[in-house]
Amino acid sequence: MSLRAALTALVLAGAPAAQAATPPRGRPRTSVVHRDGKWRGRFTYSLVSGQLFEWNTDPTAVPGLFREVEKRAGIECVLEVGTMALDSRRLSLNPLIIMTGNRVFRLTDSEIRSLRAYLLGGGFIYADDCGGSDYSFRRMLRQVAPDAKLEELPAKHPIFSVFYKMEKVPKIVDLYHGPARAYGLTLNGRLAVVYTYDTDIPCAWETYPDGSYVHAIPRGKREAAFRLGVNALLFALSQHAVRGEAPEIARDAAAPATEFPGGALRTYRTKRVLPCDHIRAIAGDEDAVWFGGWTYLPGEDEGIARYDRKTGQFRLFMDAEGVLAEEINTLVVREGSVLIGADTWKFSKGLSVFEPGQRRWRSYTKQDGLPHDRVIDIQARGKDVWLACRSGLAVWDTETDAFRHVDVPGGAWRSFIVSVLATRDAVWVNNFEHVWRHVPERNAWTKVEDLTPLLRGVAASLAQDEGHVYIAPREPKGSPLVVYEKRTGSFEPFQPAIDSRIEVATAVAAHQLLPSETAPGRPARREIWIGTGKGEVIGFPEDSNGRFPLANVIRKRTGKGQVGRIYAEGPDVFAAVHPFGGVWHYGRRRRTWQQFKTRRHVPSDHILSLAVLNGALLLGTLSDGPWSFTPREERPSGGSFAGGWRNLNYELLCEGQRVVYLGDRSAIRYTTIHDILADESGAWMATNHGLVRHDPRSTPRGFEILAKPMGPIARLASGKGTIYCGLPDGGVRVFDTARKRWRPYEWKGDEPTKALAASGSTLWVATDAHLVTLVDTGRSLEERGRTGARVSSLLVDGKNLWIAGSPGIYRHAGQGPLRLETPVAAVKGAVALARYKEFLLAANGHGLWKLQCSSSPGPLAITRYNTLPHTRGHPITSMALANGRLYVGTHGGGLLAIVLTALRF
Repeated sequence: MSLRAALTALVLAGAPAAQAATPPRGRPRTSVVHRDGKWRGRFTYSLVSGQLFEWNTDPTAVPGLFREVEKRAGIECVLEVGTMALDSRRLSLNPLIIMTGNRVFRLTDSEIRSLRAYLLGGGFIYADDCGGSDYSFRRMLRQVAPDAKLEELPAKHPIFSVFYKMEKVPKIVDLYHGPARAYGLTLNGRLAVVYTYDTDIPCAWETYPDGSYVHAIPRGKREAAFRLGVNALLFALSQHAVRGEAPEIARDAAAPATEFPGGALRTYRTKRVLPCDHIRAIAGDEDAVWFGGWTYLPGEDEGIARYDRKTGQFRLFMDAEGVLAEEINTLVVREGSVLIGADTWKFSKGLSVFEPGQRRWRSYTKQDGLPHDRVIDIQARGKDVWLACRSGLAVWDTETDAFRHVDVPGGAWRSFIVSVLATRDAVWVNNFEHVWRHVPERNAWTKVEDLTPLLRGVAASLAQDEGHVYIAPREPKGSPLVVYEKRTGSFEPFQPAIDSRIEVATAVAAHQLLPSETAPGRPARREIWIGTGKGEVIGFPEDSNGRFPLANVIRKRTGKGQVGRIYAEGPDVFAAVHPFGGVWHYGRRRRTWQQFKTRRHVPSDHILSLAVLNGALLLGTLSDGPWSFTPREERPSGGSFAGGWRNLNYELLCEGQRVVYLGDRSAIRYTTIHDILADESGAWMATNHGLVRHDPRSTPRGFEILAKPMGPIARLASGKGTIYCGLPDGGVRVFDTARKRWRPYEWKGDEPTKALAASGSTLWVATDAHLVTLVDTGRSLEERGRTGARVSSLLVDGKNLWIAGSPGIYRHAGQGPLRLETPVAAVKGAVALARYKEFLLAANGHGLWKLQCSSSPGPLAITRYNTLPHTRGHPITSMALANGRLYVGTHGGGLLAIVLTALRF
């Protein structure tokens, strides 16, 4: 499943010619007819662009669907160059909009008005939540059609039989562990919206231009997904009529923009080098090294990474056919191709072959003759490729493209093959009970523990060079590394590992060095590298006497993780540290270490909240937990700025006990931080798992789940000894900070909370349609007033309450009833507010606004700064002031740092 950054919306333009008036200009956009049970004709489709969401993050799904429409229904589909704005008057020409995404998104007021007119005029939407846009899509429908209700479609609805007869919605991806469902929204007696949930139908449509599929989905499921897509498209065409262009939708007005002075603004964005930080597979050749990941936590991206040895640059290959990065176990480079072994928990094929030059994939599962789907290790030996699998051992004959199963002595659960090592004279097979030495030519099997008392049971790692096989026992008997001498057939302990006090070796690699690869003054002939469970990577160079003196040992402590893989070839050594430790690289020539992680410098481009604590900037991200940034520690490095960034993840306190979350979905690492509130005691965080408190004085990475998780929280506000928590589904709960428990009263609202502000015992709650005034009596939250308004942000500043609404910004002096009559600034829909000296700062879809405050009740003088080139069109979510800079968080565009003196305060 593709992890899209935001909403994807694609539009088909066209309608049945039998009902049509001629479109206003150019050749007809459609000539589709349905006669005698057959479809004929052509239509043109366009991509739709919006202001606050990425519209083209996944352009392969709908073209893949239309390729099938052409083949099955005989309708020609034409892709129109360029895009169509969601609030364009030309939207009325289009019979269908297809939306899919797994990120939070939001529409502007003009886009909501346009979409409402479009649906009431006969338009049709097909939408699918692929794992994260459900809340946003339902909110969008409430805004567009507040009087209509989204209801589940019955199995006998005509949309399930317009072309193909279908009995149910196919389940493509198990997103929420329930049945796939289809919902519909009816307007004026006509089905105007179809929404499929907990399935990700477009995932099965994604197709490369050469016709190959992006994702490895079972054939039956893919066929069902295409059938549902064809039905939805033809249903839309059958009940839509072309109309002339509608009047131009009134767009939000904006003042003339002022550009930022040179050097006043710096942008921090993510630079990806690895598909994920949990690397379990490394392989390479003379030109490149490849990395594959296995991430059992949600939120990581798909693909494999290629490291160019000459340039030191990375390239990501994303959305690979047959393989997802979260399930890769092993990689092998063979004759220019990359062999990939993967688990099959979701979509991954057991064995895949990738040809990088042609971006072509071949995949094999049991349907293709592969005896076992879940491939753990791969080794090449001549024309044969040996596959260690979870349920047995297999061999792939590359000449005949045939597979065969190989029986390993023991059977039953012992057939779980952990790893395999192929040498010229034998194949070493490592299962859950023994290490076996197998000679395929004689079909002879020998337990290694029968050959040497140094080894008992399974090995943690196997490696070889020209004359030796290295075995790292999982439970050492006197030596953490056993060396097999091929020439003599003897086993010896590796004494330098014992002398270095290595208890257990979790990974081992060996390399025969060439003269050009040795460092000056170090005439080593081979190197043995050992990784440990304590995160150490240790290299043992051999001297000219065939010894491994401890004085020459290379030792690196990488962190708290375990070294799972080591690759040592040529001038480079790579060690994968898991979980989440990325890859450590050692260059033999310069003898330097560096760490490769998924993200450099910036944790995430999706920053939802900002706050300042003890001079450091706290960032709340989408699905990547909290981070901190200390500008004074920032330093230039390689043309960009590094340093100062700290990951505040991993450690949680629950009921006073420390808990480390690594495999649980409630891990702080994969938590979305919707809002952050900093005070003298630390930081309070509104997350999708509840209220979390961070106190840097107790432990730098200490987080406490308060009163157990209570579900998602959207917004926070602070009172005296109180934290008010606004719930995304509506309502406010009250947390007592002194007693660390929830108070027995709350305010129940029926609309999602969008903003909160508090002053003393007074609390203001902004929902989708109202601004509510509450008073905390200590025993209850009493509602004292309610004003109909669409409010996007609130800020309490001394005696003033600043209110950002759809018409503009209002000021309430805090005395008397709350009235929103005349805005003091025509800044529409500001999503973030901040106060600096006598200025109010506001941000909306048009950029950053500076408002000069005054005591008079009249309009404020305003200046607009153009942020769109710097945010790449992504919406601004939050602002914070620290160290003479204004920090602006964006949803997809990273973090902006603006020097305040450059704004002419």
